[in-house]
Amino acid sequence: MQELTENDFFQGLVATLAIRGVRKISIRTDNFDPVLLAVFRRLEERAPAFDVEPDFDIIPDPIHGDSPTVRDILASAAADGLISFDNPEYQDIEIKIGAHSGEQLLAHDFAALRPLFDELAGVFLDVYEHSPLT
Repeated sequence: MQELTENDFFQGLVATLAIRGVRKISIRTDNFDPVLLAVFRRLEERAPAFDVEPDFDIIPDPIHGDSPTVRDILASAAADGLISFDNPEYQDIEIKIGAHSGEQLLAHDFAALRPLFDELAGVFLDVYEHSPLT
């Protein structure tokens, strides 16, 4: 079984979102962390079918609701040039890669997981579109 890191998880998700034409995402703590948690829960359910195992967890802070793991994921994605923070309050991100780069990333690093990331992106978009502050 292959381990899937938090950075692998978010890279594959961002690449798939880029392919679907998503350019900007609100990351307000009160809606983004729960959305990413829902995607992670789906990953946990589906991972055995793809012979992968997440080596991380997304655990919301019981008081504030945000997750240190999500903050780490975002910081790493920004450092890797996948996303940038689009305003001074860090409440929106811009996906910096386009569809072509997303295709290349998936083909090179996650070819066998492409159907999984397609499913996870679908969950992300569904939950995100129904969250209260988007």
